[in-house]
Amino acid sequence: MAAISTSDLKNGITLKIDGGLFTVLEFQHVKPGKGGAFVRTKLRNARSGAVIERTYRADERLEQAIIDKRDTQYLYRDGDDYIFMDQINFDQVPVSSKSLGDATNFLKETGKAMLISYDEEIIGWNCRRRWNLRLPRPSRACRATACRARASRPRSKRVSWSKCHFLSDRARPSKSTPEPVST
Repeated sequence: MAAISTSDLKNGITLKIDGGLFTVLEFQHVKPGKGGAFVRTKLRNARSGAVIERTYRADERLEQAIIDKRDTQYLYRDGDDYIFMDQINFDQVPVSSKSLGDATNFLKETGKAMLISYDEEIIGWNCRRRWNLRLPRPSRACRATACRARASRPRSKRVSWSKCHFLSDRARPSKSTPEPVST
């Protein structure tokens, strides 16, 4: 652990305060007209996510915690543990379900994740995957209502199916179906 001055604070630095780990969300150096300078900070608890505000003197020293972030791949579940593989040295890392919490609902085999640890204790993780969600195709009545609403605008004289914002090229009606026309 390294001690740093409040003048060296930056957003994202993790500090060890009163036995807990806190990440600096924002800070502000204040020099009032009367009295000594001080630093206002907003800190997030790395384990629970609670946000607190603290004020420190300008010359005060704080203890910086060194956080280890590793790119891993989720392999499988073994009882109450979830097994991740380190992407650099291929070590298998068991992580308890208690450490992951509700995140276990989002794990998918062979999915990539970044494990965040402090002194060999997993304190968090970040998913490295984007979710692609597919919405159901709207019903014909819904499409017609949307086109009527769009056609009722005073500026548009004619509305074609291609101008409905949520319809794709595949959702256009066949040529035998007449296009809606505004009146």
